[in-house]
Amino acid sequence: MLGHVMPQPRPYYAENSFSLTFYDIMTACAGDQLNGEIGFYVQLAGKQPARILELGCGTGRVTAALAERGHTICGVDLSAPMLEQARLKLANNVALGKVHFLQADMCDFSLDGRFDLIIAPFYSFSHLLTMEQRRAGLARIAEHMAPDGRAVLHLIKRDTLATTLDVSELTNSRTTIPLPSHQAILTAQSIGHSADHAAQRCDISVKYQLMDNNRRIVAESVEQLTYGWIEADQIAPLLKDTGLHLTRRETGFIEGQHGNEDIWVLAHKDPNA
Repeated sequence: MLGHVMPQPRPYYAENSFSLTFYDIMTACAGDQLNGEIGFYVQLAGKQPARILELGCGTGRVTAALAERGHTICGVDLSAPMLEQARLKLANNVALGKVHFLQADMCDFSLDGRFDLIIAPFYSFSHLLTMEQRRAGLARIAEHMAPDGRAVLHLIKRDTLATTLDVSELTNSRTTIPLPSHQAILTAQSIGHSADHAAQRCDISVKYQLMDNNRRIVAESVEQLTYGWIEADQIAPLLKDTGLHLTRRETGFIEGQHGNEDIWVLAHKDPNA
């Protein structure tokens, strides 16, 4: 009898990938990572309708939540399939504020006007792997942010990415989610977590399995994503180069609650400072 053959890895969020198809379901199970996230953005946006730019909007998870509160939002993402899901999700919701989507690289785009709040939710900025990309991304933020505006970057903590994990250390990373509408069960498990300190990047592999209610595997996929990190001594020069400064740095979205996130709140640097 032949042994089980692992499928060839493919990129995260590729068309028809598990990470794309089940993105909203998986994100809903993110747990402490996103506790208080929407409220954090709502507070920064203020009580009056604001103009918001969302970088890495994905399937419109955050876009919809903020638009429901009357804000005007432009969502930017590089992935055409994710934007298609976002458009479908928001198409028939007449309660939403004005929403516009743009397929573009967050390091290379240009929009009319300025935004009161710019956000890069749920690790989207961590997908930028070089200092040149980060500098370009921050420059676009500075160009598009209103004079008294704010920007929020939700990053993965440096120490989380800078550690290579052995396979034995990943055995508890499995997530199991019932899918009643599919009469199936979805599992996701990290099977690789490798840090490259010279490049300041971490390659992560996740195995997805779709099983029927008898736990027979009906489909599976191995998908890879890469995140980059910024060293502490690189932060100040990076922000200085782009005319921004760090006004707050939090480890979680809920005030007074310590978490494992790295959340930056940015503003324009005072030219007289």
